[in-house]
Amino acid sequence: VNPRHARLLLHAVSEGGHKSVGQAVRTAAVMSVDTPFLSEVPECEQTRNGRRSRQDEEQGQDPHGDETAKEDGDLRRGKDILDPKAAMRAEEDAEKAAEEARKEEKKRRMQVARQKQAQFLDRESDVISAVNALYAFEQVQGSRNKWCRNHALRMKSLVEAQMLTQQLMRVLESTQPDYSSTDAVRDVRWPPSKRQRQILHRAFLAGWADKVARRVRVKDIVSRQGEGDDWHHNSKAIRYRSAEADGFVYMHPRSGLAKLAPEYVSYGEILQTTRPYMRNVSICEPEWLPSLSEYHTTLSKPLEDPAPWYDSRLDETRCFKQPSFGAHLWQLPLHATQYDDKNGKYLVFAAALLNGKVVRSFAQLRGSLAAAPASMIRNEGLALPRVHSLLRELKRARVCSRKALLSAWKEEPSYLRDEVALWIKNCDRPQLLAVWQELVDLALRSCSD
Repeated sequence: VNPRHARLLLHAVSEGGHKSVGQAVRTAAVMSVDTPFLSEVPECEQTRNGRRSRQDEEQGQDPHGDETAKEDGDLRRGKDILDPKAAMRAEEDAEKAAEEARKEEKKRRMQVARQKQAQFLDRESDVISAVNALYAFEQVQGSRNKWCRNHALRMKSLVEAQMLTQQLMRVLESTQPDYSSTDAVRDVRWPPSKRQRQILHRAFLAGWADKVARRVRVKDIVSRQGEGDDWHHNSKAIRYRSAEADGFVYMHPRSGLAKLAPEYVSYGEILQTTRPYMRNVSICEPEWLPSLSEYHTTLSKPLEDPAPWYDSRLDETRCFKQPSFGAHLWQLPLHATQYDDKNGKYLVFAAALLNGKVVRSFAQLRGSLAAAPASMIRNEGLALPRVHSLLRELKRARVCSRKALLSAWKEEPSYLRDEVALWIKNCDRPQLLAVWQELVDLALRSCSD
């Protein structure tokens, strides 16, 4: 299995469980074949015959074999020899008219193809659009060839994608006996729910983490005109800039995302035609990049504003960092991550403990505190004996989470008793020492329930 497809599958299963297997496998399959969507409907027999008739008439030949028409054509050409300039103009006019007719016919066939494919189009992902077509193809009961012609789809690509789906499921089943290829292939909920769509978007980004582009706005082009040909605003094309290269890449006008044109997208590859167009484009939220494309993301030092905090749900101290993405160092929204400062994480945990955010039984101590717990996070706080004492004890036992604290209390119920007492008003300290064991027992019981 290709590493990109493997990452796609692993991420989809890790976020969505077994229910996402069939959807992720089909997504990997359509990413491995040519697009199932034809750019234009095939030329019908009637149109081909009509074009041959026009060509025969231009050459003085009757398509039905009438020799009289041929003779008339010869006579016309004989007259044109007497006026070569008129003959040349007539020939040029005929070529222009024929070219315009071909363009109009091509445009019409492209519009017909779009109309036939509209039911499969997804506004957030060309990949899901292809999976829509594959899933519908799998449900066809009659002639698949006729069905593909009626919907302007490439049957070869859909057959290959279906075969790849079955192969991938057999591979997964051989490595993961819990998966049933029959169930995963047949029992697929499609179209996917909003949550499942997000899982597929994120899984695609995990597999193609280096293929990210950011939209270039008109104001950016205008402000940078004169810096090179790439920055000339001479068309209405939807421009993006790839994170891995200089220059523009473009959103194809037939892409399902062309109207939405989101700020960030991920894509499968670049196809060079009249322009470098992105293929298999999918929406990408900038908040996903630091975690799903971490090797291409640079994080700043922990920010002081917003201040670090203790997350009781995750049971860890966290902070915000400023991420920058790719070679162009695009500024992304602030990213919340685990706080790894060697002293700071213990001080943030200590402040949360005294505020009753780590164990609820400590909430009753807030009215007896001699100072605000937030004071220990300030730089000058380390000079205070009560801050230094509490920090030293937490670092000694490596306690910066509820789980570690409860483990320490199970071994030694008096752990942190004297250090917390330094934060209590002198008049309330005897009462704290008297109820300490009760506070610890209550914390252990409440967290074990």
